[in-house]
Amino acid sequence: MPHTTFDKIIMKNFPTNTLFEEHGDLLSMFTKFKEMKTKEQQATSEELAEHANKVMETLDEGIRSLDDLDAFFEYLHQVGASHRRIPNFKADYFW
Repeated sequence: MPHTTFDKIIMKNFPTNTLFEEHGDLLSMFTKFKEMKTKEQQATSEELAEHANKVMETLDEGIRSLDDLDAFFEYLHQVGASHRRIPNFKADYFW
């Protein structure tokens, strides 16, 4: 499946490459793309583009729910719970 224009924009502007350059240990937590060590591999990865899209959609959903703080905190807890299931995940990674 080829990258869409949106995927290309996300991969160009989403700080994933910088994140993994600065925190290489985080890359090993992602089973779908942990072997992608170079910026070029990461920039052309469909799996990484899909994850970046999912992150952006998650942020968008959180922002849209801010006018209902109960819904916002419920969503935040759901996202946190889904990450808690990831081996070696630490809450500090969100900060």
